[in-house]
Amino acid sequence: MRHFDFIVVGGGSAGAIAASRLASAQKGSVLLLEAGRRSFWPLHTVPIFAGVFARMRYGMWQNVTEPEARLGGRQLAWPHGRVLGGSSAINGMVWMRGRPSDYDSWEKAGADGWGWSNVAPVFDAIEGRAKSTGPHIHVMQQVSADPLDQAFVEAAQQAGLPRASDFNNPSQEGAGYFSLNVEDGRRRFSTEYLDEKARRHLTIKTGREAVQLNLVGSRIEGVTVRHGRTLERYSAGRIILCCGAINTPKLLMLSGIGDPSVLERAGVKVIHDLPGVGRNLQDHLSARVRIANAGKSQLYRLMRIDRASLSVAAAAIVGKGRAALPPFQAGLVIKSSETEPEPDLQALFLPGPSAGQPWFPLLTQRAPDPTCFAGIYVFRPESRGQLSILSSDPDAALRIEPNYLSTEDDRERLKRGVQILQKVMGQSAFAAFSPDGRLNDPDLTANPETIIKETSGTAFHYSGTCRIGRERDRMSVVSPSLHLHGMTGLSIADASVMPSITSGNTNAPSMMIGYKAADLID
Repeated sequence: MRHFDFIVVGGGSAGAIAASRLASAQKGSVLLLEAGRRSFWPLHTVPIFAGVFARMRYGMWQNVTEPEARLGGRQLAWPHGRVLGGSSAINGMVWMRGRPSDYDSWEKAGADGWGWSNVAPVFDAIEGRAKSTGPHIHVMQQVSADPLDQAFVEAAQQAGLPRASDFNNPSQEGAGYFSLNVEDGRRRFSTEYLDEKARRHLTIKTGREAVQLNLVGSRIEGVTVRHGRTLERYSAGRIILCCGAINTPKLLMLSGIGDPSVLERAGVKVIHDLPGVGRNLQDHLSARVRIANAGKSQLYRLMRIDRASLSVAAAAIVGKGRAALPPFQAGLVIKSSETEPEPDLQALFLPGPSAGQPWFPLLTQRAPDPTCFAGIYVFRPESRGQLSILSSDPDAALRIEPNYLSTEDDRERLKRGVQILQKVMGQSAFAAFSPDGRLNDPDLTANPETIIKETSGTAFHYSGTCRIGRERDRMSVVSPSLHLHGMTGLSIADASVMPSITSGNTNAPSMMIGYKAADLID
């Protein structure tokens, strides 16, 4: 058994940064274990490929929820990244810090030291705004050249919404373009931190799936991983779990740490009674409003294989062209009603079909129907779900119960959001892109509740399943310093520790957690 000072389990958005910073600070030897493989060029670096990962097996964990009662009994796919860089290597590259009130609410709920005044400097450092020569994530403020993106922003203004210039400015609300972690036509993700300075004290092993934590009494001293058909064991002075909001609680439960009733049903011996593991599950549920268009979108043009191939080649070689930018660029950050003290809804616009199949003129009878859509979700949903293991077998499926829309408040806010999208997408700015010059699409007049029931899906922002809290809080899992309650030797640093989901895309906050963890862990 090989020994290290630190073992970071999971090389994703948080884990790669935490491991790199621990190694760069020369706190000791660091081992980074990742279940997936290294990122593949150009698949994980060319931004346009973000639209295809969710339907792929390569580089992805594939999970499925239980039937959701308020979504017509539908089961939703919950994919997430299984590659060095994790979901930061496959996501939509929208960079959202979240709102100051998100983090201040964390602190009020028991996450001491995680208020906005504490985390804002961390975001500055990650984005390269602080005075530092170390690695950082380049963040660009994008203004889209796609005519449909421009039409969406114009339509929002026609609908009476303000124009926003920077959604990471806490005072900004309205329609505009998102900040993106893209530079020179390349995705910039957490592996940017795995530089030469870190590597002198850092060992990276990919293709290693953690299946068990190794315990001696109340101390967690190592981890067992599966490499092909072989089991490998590593020990360390401290283990840091960065497997994400799905796999971190899964590994804890497989190791006998969690709610005794869940563990006993799964046939796992109870080692440590910690009922909050797997609870407090949160996600953003996105409802979609779709309209037809006349095929004038740059994104739609790229569905033709010959055009797509040329554009991907240009992006991969010189970092130019439409493929050098992500699919999502325009959107809204708005209030569901005038009485709201701050924005509580976010929408993302896609100037093309969400699941269109590539085609080639000589091989396909007809091109796919040109459409575009916007998805909208509630920033801070009240609904809470849970996940649990069903067996001691690491390969067995999980029971994932998001419990979407379980509160009246969530249902009403999302309903109002759909109504706002219907109003925006029914404006004259879109008329020029309609096939017949008229906006008569069924989604514009459909019952919002029907749209929510039939079209809603995950925004891939799973969080909260091992939340931060004070030790006297029985449903919290880690302390504000990220140490596991009631045991020694283990910390958690990923989206699972969020007491409540942040307002917007969760990748930037996950990186912040990984960055901050390196300063808290010794």
